[in-house]
Amino acid sequence: MQLSDIPAKFPIPFANSAIAPYIRTIPQTPSGTPGQAALTTGFPAENFSPVAAGGVPPFGADFNGVINQMSAWNRWQATGRAFPPYDASFQTAVGGYPRGAIVESLVENMLFYISIVDNNVTNPDTGGAGWLVWSRKLNTLTANYDLYVNTATGNDSNNGLTPGTAKKTIQAAVTTAWTFPPSQYTITIHVADGTYTESVLTPSIPGPATVITGNVASPSNVVVNTSAGNSFTVTGPNTLTVKDLRATNSAVNSALFCATNGANMVTSNTVSGSVTSSGWVFLANGSGTVTVGSHNFNASAGHAFAAYRVGNLVLAGGVVFTVSANITMTGSAFALANSGGSIEVPATGTPTFNLGAFTVTGTRYFATLNGVINTQGQGATYFPGTVAGSTSQGGQYA
Repeated sequence: MQLSDIPAKFPIPFANSAIAPYIRTIPQTPSGTPGQAALTTGFPAENFSPVAAGGVPPFGADFNGVINQMSAWNRWQATGRAFPPYDASFQTAVGGYPRGAIVESLVENMLFYISIVDNNVTNPDTGGAGWLVWSRKLNTLTANYDLYVNTATGNDSNNGLTPGTAKKTIQAAVTTAWTFPPSQYTITIHVADGTYTESVLTPSIPGPATVITGNVASPSNVVVNTSAGNSFTVTGPNTLTVKDLRATNSAVNSALFCATNGANMVTSNTVSGSVTSSGWVFLANGSGTVTVGSHNFNASAGHAFAAYRVGNLVLAGGVVFTVSANITMTGSAFALANSGGSIEVPATGTPTFNLGAFTVTGTRYFATLNGVINTQGQGATYFPGTVAGSTSQGGQYA
């Protein structure tokens, strides 16, 4: 079959101008009038018997009624409007929507839900289980928007719009956020206290500026722990802020906080737990930019700050980096700029490192393959460590 084989559309329903008694809405159950059709029985048995034997001819009004209803739906679908609004009465009548059904919200225009279970009898507009946001209209954000996540009480089938209908995982909230296009408004994902065993990754398609926030007063109460991939990754051309939480990572060659492919990440009030010997706490990669705000280094890592492949890692002005344990940089250095990557210290409001009674063991910095570390003249001992830093193969430190 070819596209050109499309049949003629119904510009109006069949029998559109017919009036009673020449057309009749077909009831679900028999009306009691001999010979009349119903949805449950169709044309009754007496329509199939000769009149001489007590049969009744089928009613022409029934034919008009049946064909009118079918052609009306055919006409509606031919307009390209494939997905009808959510219908609670219809939902009950059919025993629930099937898996894969897509319906439009009754409270937000151009918000569509998809059912992820069969026999779905819940209401998606009230956070009913078994539904996910499928898509939203362009430019639908008219104000800042909030989503909620709670690993203890949440469910990823929830809409996430209130603490009581929170999602279970941060990734599910990020996926929902990216059903919106880029906007002047911000989506904030509020993460409740608890441990989240997941790796959070933004889609690569353009989305809204998004903030993931945990517990401002006690960031270590919100723990993101993964054994596969980076803990948080934003990929271009997007902007993600991560703050007020703790991250740990047991995956090799992985980072806690990473921006890549032209994306931007901003962090503040964060805590780092354990990272593998080949891993990074903050990583700017592939033209990505990470702006690092206040942070508490609480465990060893391969590197604290790293910029690769024209990535740009910027230390935020006026912040304090706290070391709250004896830690070791098991990679090449505390600060590493490689393959054209750069690490920038602001010219004013120079960040400080507060080690207290603790020690950072390892090399202070390493710049190689045209990587640049610019401390704005803070000197060779600016970054913590027990071994002097160095440069090689076009790397620069200033």
